[in-house]
Amino acid sequence: MAKFKFRFNEILELKQEMEHQKKIELANINKKLMEEKEKLNDLESKLEKIFSKMKKELTGIIKINNLNAYYSQIAYYLNIIEQQKIFIKELEKQQNIKKNELIKALQERKAFEILKEKQYVRWKKDLLKKEQAFLDFVGIVKKHNDGAKINEIN
Repeated sequence: MAKFKFRFNEILELKQEMEHQKKIELANINKKLMEEKEKLNDLESKLEKIFSKMKKELTGIIKINNLNAYYSQIAYYLNIIEQQKIFIKELEKQQNIKKNELIKALQERKAFEILKEKQYVRWKKDLLKKEQAFLDFVGIVKKHNDGAKINEIN
């Protein structure tokens, strides 16, 4: 019996590999995004600690040097937090791009799988027709041979 061979099988395998690669890329960006959000949370909690320390000191005698130090720390953390937010937004843009690339790769792979399935159904149908034609031929030959044997007996 003949074996089904999809003529675009190499392309289908390439599409599957591309899809797999896109999944890995998206997973890496998701991981990086989570890490960067955690960094942002850490920075914001450090800033909160500085504010609470400053509030405690403001209840007592205020030293200008301490206020300047707190102001410098607050300005530093606010700047880093702003940079971190910008970086996170950029990562989210990259994440959306990778999601769209993955969706496109999924669609392309699916299209080739549908094509493969249609070709397989067509191949199976043709194979069944050939088998039926062969069986019909065998039946005709057998009937003809049986008829010839009857004529020889008479």
